[in-house]
Amino acid sequence: METESKKDLSFLVLNHYVKDYENVKPQGVLDISNGTKQVSERQCDANILFSLICEKLGVSAPDILPVYSVSREKTIISGVLDIPKVENNQEIELARHFHNMLNSSFNKVDILNKLLSKDLENAEREKLANKLILSKIATDGKRPVDLLFSKNYMYSSRFFSDEALKDLIKIRVAKIATFDTSNAPSAIYKFNKNLGIVDRVMAMKNISSNGVLNLVCNGEKANIMFDTEFSLKSQTLCGALNSIKQNPMVKEILDCKDIDEMVSNLQKESISKIANKFYYKTGIMLDKPYVNAVSHQVDEICEGLIR
Repeated sequence: METESKKDLSFLVLNHYVKDYENVKPQGVLDISNGTKQVSERQCDANILFSLICEKLGVSAPDILPVYSVSREKTIISGVLDIPKVENNQEIELARHFHNMLNSSFNKVDILNKLLSKDLENAEREKLANKLILSKIATDGKRPVDLLFSKNYMYSSRFFSDEALKDLIKIRVAKIATFDTSNAPSAIYKFNKNLGIVDRVMAMKNISSNGVLNLVCNGEKANIMFDTEFSLKSQTLCGALNSIKQNPMVKEILDCKDIDEMVSNLQKESISKIANKFYYKTGIMLDKPYVNAVSHQVDEICEGLIR
């Protein structure tokens, strides 16, 4: 798993060969030829603000570090993640791997045959029963376990602890705030192998597209639609926020006090201020139009969540 994880978790190399970085002290050297993905300057800024907003919300997210490439060009890297102490590597899994496993490994006939066995331990019988439930909703192309809060697929949420579901909600808010419109499972899961459930979720990266970011920075965000864990259909910002507030499972996981705390954390320090603090700390200057757009988006999110 280690080799595969390194390949799939390849650090985002964030290309910034601009004078704003001339005072950045490099933290090391990175070989960018080994399966590493390069992204645009605005995608770099989206990753940085996504990580900073996750931090405001109390979610583990990657640090942003300056490094040199092997050719000694100045480069910015996102992806150094502080993972909680675990007993073995099997407690950490890529979200994509976990979701693919849940979606692809349910054969209804095989599960029913196994359940007929009289020699099953209670714990194994319960696991098979859970798989049987998911086998009924695992539809080709629908990826139901990616839609954990959708009313159609709420059974799949039993594979996540309440804390993990809280993490997912907060990460989604951070993604919406930074205009990540994708519902691709881009996170790292820490889970309990014995119980077969995800304990906590750690943010990995923002997947904002250049097209969306360019629209946002030009003040054209009105028609941007978001794919989320809360709906089978793409939604506007208002629709996505309403889905979060009105979702019955979210209401079980987050009470009014939790929502208020999330809004308070988002409002505690302005986006412009955290961008400036990041500049003074690292020498990395974020694109002002993008910072302003995220700032307004966060204001709308806070207003929408407490309305």
